[in-house]
Parts: sequence; structure tokens; C-alpha cells
Amino acid sequence: MNPNEQLEKFKESIDWLYRGSIQIDQLYSAVNAVSKTYENSNLLGTYGDFFAYSQNIMIDKIYLELSKLYVYNKDSLSLTKIFETANQLFSKEQFLKVNKKEINDNKYNADRKKLDNLQDKLCGFEKQIKQLKKLRNKNLAHLDRSISSFEKLEKLNTDNTLLVRDVQELISFANNSLSQINLIFFGIKKTLHQKDYTNELSQVANAIGQYHKKELDEINRELD
Repeated sequence: MNPNEQLEKFKESIDWLYRGSIQIDQLYSAVNAVSKTYENSNLLGTYGDFFAYSQNIMIDKIYLELSKLYVYNKDSLSLTKIFETANQLFSKEQFLKVNKKEINDNKYNADRKKLDNLQDKLCGFEKQIKQLKKLRNKNLAHLDRSISSFEKLEKLNTDNTLLVRDVQELISFANNSLSQINLIFFGIKKTLHQKDYTNELSQVANAIGQYHKKELDEINRELD
């Protein structure tokens, strides 16, 4: 594969993982919206636990998708693979193509430093990545034989639950690092337009409340 083909393939890989990171961010926003709406009222639980159950499913999906991004596998695309390729392809020749001017050593060195700092930060997530890998391997992607009861499953989830702060940092780093690498190699910074589903879900909760009130009013009228 010639250098131009390598770069094109690299760009496709960045775009693919960035798309996945956006979907995780949207999932997290949806989970957050459910929590915020429940904090304000219990209207979402008026007719059962559908929203709470859906939230739990989305949390598992977030863990699974984060593991795809962060857990290294030689046969799969991951952030680690992106950094490996970035280090192989980053050169003064590539820098010149992006900047379209004579090489500025200060700028070149600054970009090299950015890549190094991002990779150092990725290495700093070692503990969280191990937790994701364990959750994925033993529960999310496989039915591990050692998890033979709900008690063992609950212990697995409890022992490897990521803090909200950890999840936020993993999502943020994925978006930011892929955007920065794309900027360094192709001169284009990817921008994430974050979703906020709180208002939408609040309207759903209010509609449930109005419908429930209408039901109660009808029952009371029949009793009268």
C-alpha cells in the first residue's frame, strides 16, 4: 500500500471511530436525560419501569461501545490502533502536505508533542480499560461460564462499574483525540454538536402526567 493509500485508509478509520464516539455521546445524553427527568418528578414511572429499564439497557450499550473504542484487539479497529498508525505515518512530508508551506519546525514539533501527550493520556486510562474489558468479556459480549448466578453477575458489575466521571472522560477523550489527530493529519478539526434530550423527555413526562390526570378525573366523575 503506497503512502497516499495508507493516509486514505487512515482517514476512513478515524471517521469510522469518530462516528462511533458520537453515538456513545448521544447515548450518554439520553441516559442523563432520564436521570434528570426522574430527579424532577416520577412521572416517567407512572405506568411502569419502561424508562428505567431502557436506561439500564443504554448504560450497557455505552459500556459495550466504549470497549470497542478502547480495548485493544489485533484484529479490530481501536483508539490504540489509531495511535499506532499515527506514529507510523506522522512525518515532515505529511506535515508539509497539510500546512502547504515550508516546514515550520516549531509547529511540527508542537504537533508531535500533541500526539505524544494524547497517547500518554490514553495510557492513563489503563484501569478503566481493564474494567471495560472484563465487563465486555464476562457479561456484555459473552455469557461467561463463571457467571452462573445473579449474585455473581451483580458482583461483577459492582466490582467493575465505572464512575460517571470516568465515563465522561472516556467519551470526551475519544471525541477530542480523534478530532485532534484528524486536524494534525488532514487539516480539518471535527466538531461535536452535543445532543440534549432533557427537554424532549420532560415534554414526554408532562404528557404522561396530563394523560394520567385525565384518567383520574374520568374515574372520579364515574364515582360521583
